[in-house]
Amino acid sequence: MGHDDAAAIFDEDLALEYSGGDKELLQEIARLFLDDSRIRLEEIREGLRKGDPSTVEHAAHKLRGSLGALAARPAADVAQGLESLAARGDLLEAERAVAALDFEVARLRPAIENLIKGVGAGE
Repeated sequence: MGHDDAAAIFDEDLALEYSGGDKELLQEIARLFLDDSRIRLEEIREGLRKGDPSTVEHAAHKLRGSLGALAARPAADVAQGLESLAARGDLLEAERAVAALDFEVARLRPAIENLIKGVGAGE
């Protein structure tokens, strides 16, 4: 994945700014995201299976926060949309939004893995 591709998925320079310019901190945030995002996506799916919009809303909110810390705007926007749908109790549309969120997080993962390895815009 080239720099331009990664930049369309997340803004590494902005994420570094969010972490106070501390590359090691940003890499730790990225590592935590890889584990946490799987948990949050499973919570979202479980909330949808149970018809529980509150669970979906809270998990989407937490995931949006993680995505925001990484300056992953496309995925964060989808998570925010999912959070809003769940807040309105619209689980049918939320089901569709989860597919988009899965896609965005899957697109983000390789870029985050490269960031952890130290391969990225700042290298």
